[in-house]
Amino acid sequence: MVQTQFIAGIVIAALLLVSVIGRAVYAERQTYWLALLGLMFLSCFIVIRASSFHHIDALIGWQVVGLRMNWILEIGGIACIAIAAIRTIFKRMSLT
Repeated sequence: MVQTQFIAGIVIAALLLVSVIGRAVYAERQTYWLALLGLMFLSCFIVIRASSFHHIDALIGWQVVGLRMNWILEIGGIACIAIAAIRTIFKRMSLT
């Protein structure tokens, strides 16, 4: 029960963090939404992984469509941030 509440708290904190950062970059939200999503995934993954509860270790070992949940969260977050960075670079290159 405590573990579930802890994880729910982490997810809520990550959403709040992304919301605060999102408001700070509101004018550029079309550019940064994917990076913020990646930041949320990575923030949740890092804190949940650091907590290292037994049930959470089992959760991140689950497989979805042949991919481990661990990979989906970690690589998914990194991929979102990378794609957002690449899109921004190409957008800025086309403006010059």
